[in-house]
Amino acid sequence: MNQVRTPIGCVLMITAGTGIFMGAHWSPLVPLMLAFYLATLLAPSAARNSLIWFVMAAAWVAAVMIQPSAMEDHVYLYLAWLVAIAVGLLDRDNFMDEAGRQGRYLLAIVFATATIWKLTSGSFISGAALWTSGLLDDRMAPLLNLAGISSESLADARPQVTAVVASDGETFDISLSSYSSIALTLVALGTIALEALIAVSYAAPDTSRLAKLRAPLLVGFGFVTYAIVPVLPFALLLAVIGCTVARFERRTVLAFVAMVLVAVVRFATL
Repeated sequence: MNQVRTPIGCVLMITAGTGIFMGAHWSPLVPLMLAFYLATLLAPSAARNSLIWFVMAAAWVAAVMIQPSAMEDHVYLYLAWLVAIAVGLLDRDNFMDEAGRQGRYLLAIVFATATIWKLTSGSFISGAALWTSGLLDDRMAPLLNLAGISSESLADARPQVTAVVASDGETFDISLSSYSSIALTLVALGTIALEALIAVSYAAPDTSRLAKLRAPLLVGFGFVTYAIVPVLPFALLLAVIGCTVARFERRTVLAFVAMVLVAVVRFATL
């Protein structure tokens, strides 16, 4: 168990455990990832073989190819993280440095991509994308309620959206009040600003002052996001990558644990 308590042991154990939740996208992966998680606990030395991690990554590549429609964005980040760990384990003595470096690049790329997509999406900046998300996902209701959009109005709009999906010729007006439009636009702009800052902080060199903002910004993102939509696998994945980049510094770990707990509590109280 002493090996499990080391930073490298924690990275491997938490990453493998996250895969169990990720397996919900393709059920055959659940027993595989469960067995792999147990291996990181019971045979930590064997779990540090890079070949095993490349095999796990290959299994997820197969899953993405077989069930692409069932996969969400965080699955691709998880796959990339499995490869990053496998590469890092090629040099175990410097694993934390290599995994931390690759984790930093992954987070910078992910949040930069998200920022660019949102900046180039008129529907996101206008708030229409958030409104539509509320139609499709009841978990968004608290955010939309704060923006002055009632659950009743969302329920009334669903048949219109269904008609639009069924026929290319159908259109509808979302009819948001001025307050709601402004509120959703501010939320959208705030999201873009936060994600852009995260991307910049993780892209910046470790010696940069911006590097000190990495964990606070990522944890803040997690608190805001997962307090509304508790995507636990994504929260766990960001937490383990964030902790790896920070070399498992105690305060950073505690902050990421709190972030994950927010997602757990929100999920349990849905």
